[in-house]
Amino acid sequence: MPDQNTTHGGDKYVPQPVLNVLRSSFFGGNLSKEHTPADRRKSPTFLLPAEPPSFGPSFEKATFRTRVKGWNDSIVGDLNAFPYIVFVYYTFKIWLFVWLFMNNIANPNVSLFDEDNVKRMIIYNIIGDVTGFNSTGGPLGFRMVAFFVTWYNLLMPGSLTCPLIPGLPAKRHWLQSIGYVIYIYFLYTALAQPELLTFNDIAPIVLVLAVLTPFDFITFQASRGEHSGYMLVCCLFPWAHAIHGLRMCQCCLWFFAGTAKMGPWMKYVNAFMMPNSKLLAMIAAVGVPISDMLYKDRHGKKNGTPDVNPSRFLEILANFGCLGEIALGPLCLFFPQYGFPITCVFHGYILSMTPFASVMEWNVFCVFMSYCLFGGVGMSSGYTGYSMSSLTAAYLGLPMYLWLFLTFVLLAVPVYGQIYPKRVPFLVAFRPYAGNWRFSWHIVAKSAQHKMRKLKTLEPVFIEEGAKFLWGGNPHFCNQFTDYFSGNMVGSLVFLCFLFVIFDSFIYSLSDHFSNILKP
Repeated sequence: MPDQNTTHGGDKYVPQPVLNVLRSSFFGGNLSKEHTPADRRKSPTFLLPAEPPSFGPSFEKATFRTRVKGWNDSIVGDLNAFPYIVFVYYTFKIWLFVWLFMNNIANPNVSLFDEDNVKRMIIYNIIGDVTGFNSTGGPLGFRMVAFFVTWYNLLMPGSLTCPLIPGLPAKRHWLQSIGYVIYIYFLYTALAQPELLTFNDIAPIVLVLAVLTPFDFITFQASRGEHSGYMLVCCLFPWAHAIHGLRMCQCCLWFFAGTAKMGPWMKYVNAFMMPNSKLLAMIAAVGVPISDMLYKDRHGKKNGTPDVNPSRFLEILANFGCLGEIALGPLCLFFPQYGFPITCVFHGYILSMTPFASVMEWNVFCVFMSYCLFGGVGMSSGYTGYSMSSLTAAYLGLPMYLWLFLTFVLLAVPVYGQIYPKRVPFLVAFRPYAGNWRFSWHIVAKSAQHKMRKLKTLEPVFIEEGAKFLWGGNPHFCNQFTDYFSGNMVGSLVFLCFLFVIFDSFIYSLSDHFSNILKP
């Protein structure tokens, strides 16, 4: 846990009188030293999160295991602790994503679901992801001060990189920063093009990303290259072939993502994801025993000890979701009249869970692409599904370079990545939100934290300090922010990898002797 006698990253951007009002008792804040857990506020307010189950002397004396268990039992019992404004923000963000596309990005001279607007949606989604305005933006992406920071990491020389070429330093060269600017320029100019997009508009985007990727795989992953990027490559080819490639990209992602969830770990993913849903919290508020349905014995009625392992109901729900995701691809390819509606339900369910990493726009993108590719409207008008022979003919009839590309990225890489998950990044292996990823610990001595704060970042290095900018009226929650996430992951540990990846994205300048920073 960070030192508590620190400035709240971001306070300097807002006048102190404004912060005092936002942190006042009117909005649910309680900064009194006499405040104890006995009168804690269990429910969030509109602006402030719920208060933690313990704080003060009892918390300081507790072991880490006891602290995490306390948070876990509280989250399971009370459901989400985040303030309602977080979910209002993401609802607005989804609306804005859709509104901007329909009113500023889409080509008004053609149908919303025709070829040109499909290409524009792909590019629009890429530029939102690679700048940080889509996934991992805002509080659910651990961005508490500067809600969108990906652009900063990819722009600034000296920030961390992930080179695929052995021996290259994992530190951004100024040429890579220029390459990122060029990449954004070509994305923007394609969307600003008033005419129908052509090969000449798309090829520069693909070329620049292809050049940047060997030197920094982060750029590819931030672009959601394994989804939007592959689709954009398809758009380089004649549309009669491209549409088959687009369908294969979408269906292979669903199929392998579902396959990756086939294991005992998936029920724990649901166990940590569902308590984050404000929708379920509101349903529970009217008397539906959501927590009792999801966990075996959260009240400890059987032997006096709460058992918050997934219930049989939650296990069945996880298995149903896993099989359903696997089936999405085949259904959309062969029986789109059933497949497309199910995709809407599937991605709507994910949106309703308001998952960490804030993958909201990605789910909207998937629904849009499903409608265009399988919904029988616009460019898919008249589409009633493939037969096995017509699908085989479409696949084998692809231009040779597209056939080789899709065979490699949609079949060879995911199959290898499913078998050897340590060797292939989870996104490229089509294993999103699978629940059994690799994870890392990043441990810093308290006496060395002041050195970490010297790193140039948009966000405070320690998320507790960033949280105080938003929720300083509830300092106990902010001080225990890491415990909150650990408690939310008891039994699955799935999100520790996100903590590590997102921490990496904060760092702007990296010392050649970084290890010395971690020493007291």
